[in-house]
Amino acid sequence: MTNTRIIDTRTITADGPMIDFQATDAEKKELEKRFDVSHLNSFSVSGRFGYDDLITFDGKMTITAERVCVVTLKPFTETSEHEIHLLFVPDTEKFEDTPDQDILPIHKGKINLFDVFAEEFGLNLNPFPKSISDYGDYTDPTDLKNTNNPFAVLKKLK
Repeated sequence: MTNTRIIDTRTITADGPMIDFQATDAEKKELEKRFDVSHLNSFSVSGRFGYDDLITFDGKMTITAERVCVVTLKPFTETSEHEIHLLFVPDTEKFEDTPDQDILPIHKGKINLFDVFAEEFGLNLNPFPKSISDYGDYTDPTDLKNTNNPFAVLKKLK
């Protein structure tokens, strides 16, 4: 497994290399600032590069972050896993974007893993984080079966 930040595309074969990317503390701080995350506990990507007509990367991204629930405004820990599939090409004019996925350019024969994975992080980050554990106390105010809501009192007056 390779644990480097820059991949030289000349080293990519049909079945490798394997990547085990763990964000450093400085990289986590940069992601927190860039994407307005309270605290990023961990950010990792593992997977494999491959080469056919295009350079591909297939792997899994795992994110654990301290977030603020948009409903209750209470902090909570959110963990998520995402499958990622990336396509790279040195000359983007030769290939048009596929309908389900963009082709990422390669700059001077090198791929900066942090830049690519940071972009995927932003795309996969939940824009409306909600703490599921806080929903246990939630009651819908329009629920007419609930006797503690104002509509239940009006129903009794009928």
